[in-house]
Amino acid sequence: MKINRKSLLLLVALIVLTISAAALVAAQNSPPAPDTDEDGETESQASASDAALTQEEAIAIAEAETGSTASSVELERENGTVLYSIELEAGSEVEVDANTGDILQIEGAGADGD
Repeated sequence: MKINRKSLLLLVALIVLTISAAALVAAQNSPPAPDTDEDGETESQASASDAALTQEEAIAIAEAETGSTASSVELERENGTVLYSIELEAGSEVEVDANTGDILQIEGAGADGD
């Protein structure tokens, strides 16, 4: 079977389009890359089912540790650890391990070492 030049070019173009379409579909279906903060730590959202502690329990731990009132809280995964990031009215942020209740870090106003 003899293939002329036009048919060969058409076949190559069809193959390239098929591969491009498959790559585009694969890219759209891939999970988003986790965010990286200024310390190079990876961060992503976590769900309540990933945490042993409730949001209220984590807030109580942070407030008891700092003596300040929580203004916002976010459940996230940072470097594989599920944690509550709790912003306090005093201007500091407390990270509480969502499974153990341990204080992982205190940053900002009134934090030791700042």
